[in-house]
Amino acid sequence: MKKTLVAIAALTAVSAFAQSSVQLDGLVDAGFRNRSHQDGVSKFGKVQVNNTATSAFFFRGTEDIGGGLKASFLAELDWNPTQSQTTDGTSGAQGGAQYYTGTPFNGEQFVGLESASLGKIRIGSPNSAILEANGQAQPFGTAIGGGYMNTGVNRLGSAGVTNMGVNQYVNGVEAAGRVIRYERAVRFDTPVFNGFSASYLYSGQNGNQTSTSTKAYDNTNGVNELGLKYSNGPLNINYATTTIEAGANAASSGVAINTSAPVTGSAGTATLDTATGGLAAGQSVKYTYAAANYTVGAVTVYGGLTTGKTGGGLATMDTASKNIAVKYQVNGALAVMANVLRVDDKLTANKDASLVGLGADYALSKRTTAYYRFEQADTRKDDVTAGKYVTQAIGLRHTF
Repeated sequence: MKKTLVAIAALTAVSAFAQSSVQLDGLVDAGFRNRSHQDGVSKFGKVQVNNTATSAFFFRGTEDIGGGLKASFLAELDWNPTQSQTTDGTSGAQGGAQYYTGTPFNGEQFVGLESASLGKIRIGSPNSAILEANGQAQPFGTAIGGGYMNTGVNRLGSAGVTNMGVNQYVNGVEAAGRVIRYERAVRFDTPVFNGFSASYLYSGQNGNQTSTSTKAYDNTNGVNELGLKYSNGPLNINYATTTIEAGANAASSGVAINTSAPVTGSAGTATLDTATGGLAAGQSVKYTYAAANYTVGAVTVYGGLTTGKTGGGLATMDTASKNIAVKYQVNGALAVMANVLRVDDKLTANKDASLVGLGADYALSKRTTAYYRFEQADTRKDDVTAGKYVTQAIGLRHTF
């Protein structure tokens, strides 16, 4: 009888430690996008991916390892449903050059441990706190209307912060002008105390290199990032500050300062200022981002404030921005939204910028949405002949 009880207890313990699950979910976004530029030449109209959200597969796994502790992993694979080849820079290659090897996953990925009382630790390439703050500042996320990326807006991202002249390399792939995540990083999030929580991310200097060469995509920057959050019912407040400092290998800093006009063609990315090239050893970039939103009934009001400044003897960026946005849930199916963004360039060149974003989502079902997006931007208010464009998109978004 005792042996039977011991066996039952052992099986129970094993089953408790074996409670695990793996799931696949994701999102598909594609539609027709049209862009016209004030020069009358640089324009395009084509089927395009990611007009409202990033198309991605998410492979997730969790395991209850007992004592309130849970292990987890995430592997994000961003993909393009509008093309069947990767010769244009997607999935780890840019212009035909392979920037990394060993994994097809080009989005957020990590392995971690978490508990309600101890918090969460993630090791790999977890998302940055600034990316999360951007999601609190306006309803367009990282897509058309938010000014965060893939808009061709020089110095005009994430309510003005992460496209303000810095190209960050993520998993060896150039993420033009936006702070999303960092390679070889560790992020710790505290437990939530009365709505408050904090996070800290670290990515080591000079240990962040993808090869033994000294090419521009070899990221040797050190990253320190602090995030603070408060959520209480309809109110959400988010603050993040990030400092990126170049390592000793200046030729492979992985950060390029962007002070030139944007590309106006279909690529929609910003050009690099070859006069400045990148950060030298000891030079740095610092961003701050404060964001908040508040919901009353069917209306959510958003706001964001950012700064971006180079340091360590480098004076190629000193900007601040502000945005205000609103989302109105008209009924159970239809939502409309708007965002107004202004960027103040404090340098002598005074390359101020602005953006207006409009959008509408119509839910065809619980997981399928038809959308419209409009974005009008002026990326160079100091230059009447360059920088203005209008983008429109209509398409479908499906989650699974």
